[in-house]
Amino acid sequence: MTIKSILVATACLSVLSFAAIPEMKITTKDNKDVLTVCSGMEMMGMCMGTTTKSYFNITNFQLTGHSTRNSKPDSIKVRGNSTANAAKKPYKIKFGEKVSLFNKEPAKSWVLLANFYDATFALNSMAFELGKRLGLEFTPTSQHVDLHINNQYKGIYQLTEQIQSNKGRVDIREKHNGWLVEFDYHDPEQDERLSYFKTSKYDLGTFIKAPELDEMENPRDSTQLRFVKTDLNNLVNKMAENGFPNNGYRDLIDLESFAKYVLIQLVMDNSDFNSKFQDGGLPGSNYAYKIDDCEKIKAGPLWDFDLAVVTKSSHPRHDYSKDNETITPTHAFYKKLWEDDVFKAKYKKAWIENKNHFQAMSNFIDSISNAVRGSVNNNTWNSGTLNTSTFDSEIANLKSWWTKRLNWVGQQIGSQLNGKDGQLGIDGSKDIAQSSNACNTRSSSSNNISSSSNKSSSSSSATTPILLSQTTIGNIHAQAKNNAIVLENLPNNAKIEVYNLQGKHIYSTNSENSQILRIPVLTKGMYIIRVRLGNSTSTYQNRIYLY
Repeated sequence: MTIKSILVATACLSVLSFAAIPEMKITTKDNKDVLTVCSGMEMMGMCMGTTTKSYFNITNFQLTGHSTRNSKPDSIKVRGNSTANAAKKPYKIKFGEKVSLFNKEPAKSWVLLANFYDATFALNSMAFELGKRLGLEFTPTSQHVDLHINNQYKGIYQLTEQIQSNKGRVDIREKHNGWLVEFDYHDPEQDERLSYFKTSKYDLGTFIKAPELDEMENPRDSTQLRFVKTDLNNLVNKMAENGFPNNGYRDLIDLESFAKYVLIQLVMDNSDFNSKFQDGGLPGSNYAYKIDDCEKIKAGPLWDFDLAVVTKSSHPRHDYSKDNETITPTHAFYKKLWEDDVFKAKYKKAWIENKNHFQAMSNFIDSISNAVRGSVNNNTWNSGTLNTSTFDSEIANLKSWWTKRLNWVGQQIGSQLNGKDGQLGIDGSKDIAQSSNACNTRSSSSNNISSSSNKSSSSSSATTPILLSQTTIGNIHAQAKNNAIVLENLPNNAKIEVYNLQGKHIYSTNSENSQILRIPVLTKGMYIIRVRLGNSTSTYQNRIYLY
């Protein structure tokens, strides 16, 4: 054998060995199909009524490269929204105990993404890879597998972590102060209604993913999640105020994470970001989180990119003929960020400092192609059934589009960190450093009041100041514990303000017809609580010690 023949044989062996993806085999009890149940009429494959996604018990689970465990997985169900009714469905597996798959952090919940709309199997992987390279926290990792359920081949799936609060995922440090939410235009299902709300500004449909209701003391008491609503409404209200962006809103939000998150979404032209299929561009599968009360609100994790590179007119097909889709946000919430020169400067900086990572995605696409190519035949996708020829064509189209897209993005954003250039004219010199600690910035807020006064501003007398962890403010009961202040017996539409003893404004909110309000974590010490009752002139004030 010649040296040339040896090299060719070695190269072929390398590709073949890399191409083999692990097999996952699942058997359900009584070999039942894992399906959704539609309670209403179905039209064009979509359920017009309520779709129920029930768990099915698993009796056997095998995954290449993983030894048999003592206890078997618990169950599997269909997951997702539009793809839940697709010919190739995504799944969620819930194990009976925490399990580590492919050396990832042990957890009970795992996801199998179908990538039904993506014939390249690369788009979600690209987003996750970019998130990791750009330093976005808690970006999922994934592994492609060949999935078999009840001895039937289901196709190539992408095994990844569930977006949830857990060690190694979104690692919330304080259960009653940190949170994880999803902004999504879909209506809540029956079991999601208690943990769903719309923000006071910008119409963000918000699903609270953590804390989970079943983790709360009373799972039917949605007021226990009110602090999440309070945090988000404080942010959007600040963004809508006069004086934005120099009104303290930056004390609440981590602009660097949002700049990187938005950049990845828009460079990849992801249709589920500022959805092109909903009036007003409502977000879908957008996530944000807060680790504890002294952390600012951050964007992420990244999720749901199988509908990237899609125009409204071509949905649900990818449209590789266009590379000039917008590189600026379209939904009101993200557009408001675009009114802040500091955010835009960070957005530009994220592009300039990470352009090489975006360019590296062409080779990354090849690595995905090499890994799954041996399994593409007979895979169902939204345009029919894949074979190696159509797969190779889709890969080539994606790579060609990516090259054109990056060239166009570079022309729009520019390349100067300390001046204006590019079609968007972003001034990179407007960037400023942000403190990562929200607690350090609260006390610097404006709106001073006199700390010496403890008298009511009306004929209603205030209670005498006492240095206790429990007190009353008018008829309102205030209690400080676990680094938080809880107000009970609140009247309707009361305005609550918190000041430190130097008279600086710390926090404000409205009771919004709730008799119980939880004020987020403050540092230890004494605070002045002021409560104004509706539209009346009555104001109550007292001091409380937070220990």
